[in-house]
Amino acid sequence: MTLNDDLINKLFAQAAAGFEKQSREYEKKQQAQALALNKAKAGDIPAILELKKLAKAGDTEAKAVLEKLYYDGNKEHAVGTVVLREGITEVEESAFKECKNLEEIVLPDSLTGIGGIGGWAFSGCSGLRKIYIPDNDTAFVGLGAFYDCDGSVKILGSKFLDSIGVKTLADYRRLDKITLPDGLTEIGDYAFSFCSGLREIHLPDSLIKIGEGAFSGCSGLTEIRLPDGVTEIGSSAFRGCRGLTEIHLPDSVTEIGESAFRCCRGLKEIHLPDSVTEIGGGAFFCCSGLKEIHLPDSLTKIGSSAFWGCSGLTEIHLPDSVTEIGGGAFFGCSGLKDLPDSVTEIGFWVFEKNGNR
Repeated sequence: MTLNDDLINKLFAQAAAGFEKQSREYEKKQQAQALALNKAKAGDIPAILELKKLAKAGDTEAKAVLEKLYYDGNKEHAVGTVVLREGITEVEESAFKECKNLEEIVLPDSLTGIGGIGGWAFSGCSGLRKIYIPDNDTAFVGLGAFYDCDGSVKILGSKFLDSIGVKTLADYRRLDKITLPDGLTEIGDYAFSFCSGLREIHLPDSLIKIGEGAFSGCSGLTEIRLPDGVTEIGSSAFRGCRGLTEIHLPDSVTEIGESAFRCCRGLKEIHLPDSVTEIGGGAFFCCSGLKEIHLPDSLTKIGSSAFWGCSGLTEIHLPDSVTEIGGGAFFGCSGLKDLPDSVTEIGFWVFEKNGNR
């Protein structure tokens, strides 16, 4: 055998090995696609999302399967997992109202913040467990969109939204547990207001702001952990959460809004981090169960009526950093005895009926 023959045989061997490798990779890819297709047909959301990627890339088989999965608009067919067709820009008002057999729904990438999810769109969907919202600005969610949905719901989406809009889940009174996705930075005003059945909520580490009245009236909530990074707690954020006994505030919080914990009568103790400089007016108004509160040395202002009616307080220490105390701030608090020398401004009725002023 000549040298050229050896070289030719070597090249043939390499080509055969390369072809065999490509064949194995192709077969593996085909098997993965087949598995994804089968899972998608069975209603597996991650598989459906993968199928949508394949269809977008031009895969005809994926497109054909999706065509069979797409919701046809007939409420009687809203059973199990429902996939909305691409091109839809809004879920109309009451679109799936009372679809009790709906368990999971995949919203299209074409859904927009202008249309979004209409009022009462999923109200009465007692079987709803998962909803996938795309990574675009689906910020508008109508009033009562998830009203009277039973059990727990998990929001899926790699990013979901930068924020959860105003009244997103307002009056969803049977919601008992919810997990918010990573990437969320803001919970909008009154987003979960009066979800009286809510007992457990998992907030992502990406969260920065909790809007006005976000959890107001969530009387079933007993404990909540705010992740590190939250800087703002809006006014009335937890107002009327009478079942709340404990809350963990991260060091990143700088201001507690007006009436933030108003009438949280079950709250027994709260530790304010060193980052807090101001307590808003009425922040702990009528928290009659509050027995102990730790005020940080960074605190400079206590708003009017901040601790009005906190009859359970037996002792409170005001740090030397406090320069301003609003009117009625400690009305009805029997434990307050001394003021720091740093206080330069005192409002009306600050200590009225506390037995000391």
